Amino acid sequence: QAQERGYFAVATVRDISDRKQQEALSRRGELRYRHLAESISDYIYTVTVEQGKVVTTQHSPRCEAITGYSADEFEKDSGLWFEMIHENDRRAVLEFNRNIMAGQPVSTLEHRIVHKDGTVRWITNTPVSHYDNQGRLVAFEGVITDITPRKAVTRARERLGGYLQRELLERTQAELRARELTRKLFMLQYASAALTSSLDLTFVLETVTRNMSDLLAAECCIIFEWNQADNTISELSKSAPSGWFDKRSSPKGIDLAEFPLAQRALVQRQVQHILPGQDDDKLTNVPCRPEREVNLLLLLPMEYREKITGLVMMLGSRAQEQLRRDDLALLQLMANQAASAIENAR
Repeated sequence: QAQERGYFAVATVRDISDRKQQEALSRRGELRYRHLAESISDYIYTVTVEQGKVVTTQHSPRCEAITGYSADEFEKDSGLWFEMIHENDRRAVLEFNRNIMAGQPVSTLEHRIVHKDGTVRWITNTPVSHYDNQGRLVAFEGVITDITPRKAVTRARERLGGYLQRELLERTQAELRARELTRKLFMLQYASAALTSSLDLTFVLETVTRNMSDLLAAECCIIFEWNQADNTISELSKSAPSGWFDKRSSPKGIDLAEFPLAQRALVQRQVQHILPGQDDDKLTNVPCRPEREVNLLLLLPMEYREKITGLVMMLGSRAQEQLRRDDLALLQLMANQAASAIENAR
């Protein structure tokens, strides 16, 4: 007699709620990390490595603010990252990358790049390497920081230091001259400290105008912003004794057509220094209308990354027949520091 055959099934039920929760947390964490990476002023690149070779490289969207190139441009041109490195720094960067790929410890590297607009920028590259359980390199990330303004201040200090040293050697009245140079260096250091440590643009500009006035012994120092679209300059900061200066210009600014000397300083990028007897009309026809007699007019163009952004005007009741070269260099440096502070605040 034939036996009837039956079929049965076995089902296993497993609770994966914890796993799903962990996956959701991981996705949220990754999203937060991506938002954070895109919001900081620096930018991050990520290099994936397989079997000792680079497989992919990704650049965060902030790369365009520092290099001028977008993340899509880096993705389409795998050699772009190397082409933008300044030719004198390429050997150091290659050695830096070889050490990372070899698993050797590396520190932050400073080098130059050529921005898409053709200007040279200084950056720092701070790497972090990632390894698997067997100690093999699987990826490394780098944080790129633009240090161009800091380098500019450092070079300016070095140049000024050279001026000071030469003056100390050349002058016979060494003690008196040393005191004067120390005073100027203190002004520069104080203005530089305000520029690098304060986020308050008003405080920085007031510090610069006050120090420039003290250096030149001028009663009035004004920082103007240049609006090239309508060819006007607008006041941003002013240092002057109470009652000495009365501005009657339009709130929109001073039309440079009424102030050709200022226009010449801006367009020709040249300092304008006017004394009594040279051209008295230029001293009496200042559009800002000082209340007192003007015997000194000095106009300094403000430069930031090879672009003229504004003007510093200095007025005084006492004429200075001759401006020392180091005094003029220091005044121009402070004017450029003000331009840097304005652009960085934006």
